Amino acid sequence: MIENIAEGIQLFLTKSGEEHLCSCPQRIPSFVVRHKQAENAKQLMLHILNSLNGEKFSVPEKADVNLQKKTSQTDQEEFVVAQCDGLLPGYYVEGPSIPIAVQKLNEELAVNLPLILSGPEIFINPIGSAYQASCPSEFPASTTVSASPEEAYNDRAKIVTDYRIKKLLKKQFDSPVIVTGSFHSGTSALALLLQRNGVSMGRNLNWAYDEMGMALGSPEIGPFMGINDLIMHYYPNKQAQLSENELLLLRDYFFRLVETTITFPHWGWKTPSSTFLMPLFGQVFPGAKFLHIVRDGRDVALSPHSEVPNSPLRKLFYFDTSDVDEWEGEKLTPDFGTHLRSKCFDPPPTLKECELFAMIWEKMSLLGDRYGRDLGSKRYLQVRFEELCLAPEDTVSKISEFLGIPLQSNVMQWKKDRVGKYKNLPSWAAEPEFVNTISARCREGLGYFGYE
Repeated sequence: MIENIAEGIQLFLTKSGEEHLCSCPQRIPSFVVRHKQAENAKQLMLHILNSLNGEKFSVPEKADVNLQKKTSQTDQEEFVVAQCDGLLPGYYVEGPSIPIAVQKLNEELAVNLPLILSGPEIFINPIGSAYQASCPSEFPASTTVSASPEEAYNDRAKIVTDYRIKKLLKKQFDSPVIVTGSFHSGTSALALLLQRNGVSMGRNLNWAYDEMGMALGSPEIGPFMGINDLIMHYYPNKQAQLSENELLLLRDYFFRLVETTITFPHWGWKTPSSTFLMPLFGQVFPGAKFLHIVRDGRDVALSPHSEVPNSPLRKLFYFDTSDVDEWEGEKLTPDFGTHLRSKCFDPPPTLKECELFAMIWEKMSLLGDRYGRDLGSKRYLQVRFEELCLAPEDTVSKISEFLGIPLQSNVMQWKKDRVGKYKNLPSWAAEPEFVNTISARCREGLGYFGYE
């Protein structure tokens, strides 16, 4: 169906499956909107045309904005995911409430719709009793054939629109915020700070704000799995120079893994084990910025842990090899440290186990620092847990400036009692040799980071 809306300006309305497609070739050469109702598809297009004439853009009611209330698995706080499939399918924003989510959606659509609207021309040629649509500048070897010129045009415009949206998503994909650091160094606090300031840190978070989709991956979408599997394959020596083919495969895999959860304007994830793959992620995500948090290793050693070396992955964490069965007389069997697999020590760890925790702190902290210096100051920022807790406003301001994202420190209650825990030992670690022995295990790290 063709509808004249002004002199020389026509709307093409066609149907594809359950969707009605509407385009305006004279004003927007290769863009199409979609809706289950033809009249709403038309009104959406008219709304966009009005915005091109200088009116302030806002999502109209007929756009059927999809608003989903979700509850964080970690702190049980509600947030809203907003999207508008009629305009930009697959395009998400998050906000703490419906009004804020809709406001953010309007802001992001106003910024990014022009990038989608400006497109190359689509050509229509008759072929017998049918019509062929082509867009040589975007798809030189691809055409669409349909019964009418309007249908051919809209089918091709839909392909071009989806392609341009995918390009926009891939641009967003390039620039996550990646939180790294040793286990129990404060990565969860950083992730929560970012999430409460509008940076989406994932949809599948565990109690510690680890993004489980990134950690575990999906075997259905490619040859790779999640971060832990990649560590087994690439760490320590196979990630410095990825081959071009490997890099393309990794980028494609991770894009398909996260494309349904990439949000605008900012997204990222936190898993401490990402520290082991900072060089790899620096190549896969060329615009990524890394926040690396460092905490006093003695406090870390006295915090609840489950990362004991009783699996091939965790042996690799500690010893850079999974081919090890014993450490200083301790058999690294599957039941080693099993009582530590909880949020609290019950029963308390042995001194030997706390020494292991000090070792892994030192290794991951120094490793993150070395990898970060290789990335450079424009992509890497080191944050002290102690400064975050004791001087949150100044520290959050520094993080905000580095990321180019407005952040507020007052969204958090900073727990100052978690600083200097080793000075107030629990009863099970009150003997003097506890702290002295732990300190000896991570002396290099304590000295390097300036912990007395």
